[in-house]
Amino acid sequence: MTSLSANATDAGTFSIGGDLAVHRLGFGAMRITGPGIWGPPADHDEAIRTLRRLPEIGVNFIDTADSYGPDVSEWLIKEALHPYPKGLVIATKGGLTRSGPDIWKPVGRPEYLLQQVLRACAISASNRSICGNCTGSIPRFRRTSSLTRSGPSSTRN
Repeated sequence: MTSLSANATDAGTFSIGGDLAVHRLGFGAMRITGPGIWGPPADHDEAIRTLRRLPEIGVNFIDTADSYGPDVSEWLIKEALHPYPKGLVIATKGGLTRSGPDIWKPVGRPEYLLQQVLRACAISASNRSICGNCTGSIPRFRRTSSLTRSGPSSTRN
């Protein structure tokens, strides 16, 4: 029997915003929540084990959003990985509200987006963990005939 050994570092790196290098193989935290991306996962302990394994296999970029759960993926990430390993990048997004499983309503008002940034920092930050090291930039997207963006966004540790 052959044993497979994979490491995210083997995938190479790319740069976010021109100056933040992360491994090409990251982790999308949407599916560590319950059915319909709503509520806690069916197996909390397995979600924590999965998240704790990420640094061991070289994953240094986790993508999440306040709408995953809502808030469930961000709390699980904190529970599993805080204090955060050096070099871990956790990117979160805001702008969608949830009123039930598989229900997504976009809200792009600036005051709402700022509220969600502050909320994410309150969840993630414990004794200045993630948000003590925020780059301070928030991506701004708007739907037109094409997706436009201004400003990079990342959270560094």
